[in-house]
Amino acid sequence: MTAAEIDVDTSTVHRTIRIDAPRPLVWATLTSPEQIAQWFGDRAEFPDGVHAGAQGLFGWSGHGDHPARIEIYEPHARFAFTWGRPGEPIREDNSTTAVFTLDEEGEATVLTVVESGFDTLTTDDLKRRAALEDNAQGWTSELDELTAYVTSLREGRSAVADLETGTITRTVLVAADQGATWTALTTLAAIEAWWGHPATFADGVRPGSLGTFEWAGHGLFPVVIDVVEEPGRFALTWGELGETTPGATATHVTFALTAVGEQTLLTVVETGFENRVAAARREAMEGNVDGWNAVLDSFTRFAEARR
Repeated sequence: MTAAEIDVDTSTVHRTIRIDAPRPLVWATLTSPEQIAQWFGDRAEFPDGVHAGAQGLFGWSGHGDHPARIEIYEPHARFAFTWGRPGEPIREDNSTTAVFTLDEEGEATVLTVVESGFDTLTTDDLKRRAALEDNAQGWTSELDELTAYVTSLREGRSAVADLETGTITRTVLVAADQGATWTALTTLAAIEAWWGHPATFADGVRPGSLGTFEWAGHGLFPVVIDVVEEPGRFALTWGELGETTPGATATHVTFALTAVGEQTLLTVVETGFENRVAAARREAMEGNVDGWNAVLDSFTRFAEARR
């Protein structure tokens, strides 16, 4: 693929790439906050959802949180955002706008990004050109990461651990629609089927419920359900074997579901390992990486068999 290019006369950066994946999948990875964070920075947050006018941020470790505003949201066709400098509200003199256009090419997707607004950042021609070249390098790198990420989803992506932040992440592409995936994820009988061990919540699957996951032959893990937002988000806190409630070393697990036509992107993020000393953190995270690889493979088989 060719690198991003600059146009000094129009003060724009542009790049076109071809991704060997259908347009709904590329759209989901381009616009869903949980998916954006896998290839574009470290965090993407839009508290009121992703839609035209939505306010949020893109975060990079070591570079801060960049404010962002969604300008265009036309599913599967066009997406645009304006983003500014960390710690500042978005203004004309500190922000640029990136517009993404998605076109079908057989079973593949042609994605074009055009970033504009560099002419309002500065009146100094040398500084403007430097900003253009810097962002051209950025889009070359970021869109390469997007392509690799989408490819990994189609091939089967393994869990990834970040020891510094104490975070484990894995995304799987499930060949079942979002409703069926949600049911398989949150129904107690289904959990036992794909988890391989019983799950019990006396008050049902609702926020605040305290229950257990059993590790047959070893004991019970205490689990508190934190979030139930059907059909998009399910989150829980779980403790150590033998505890009655999650303690100081509890971790937090969030499942995010994104519809991709008749398929679903399921992302699990486990956090909280930073509360352990380095050696214990590494051991726990390595064990849970193996665990999420096995468990989500099992979940995918179960959900797809029931669709």
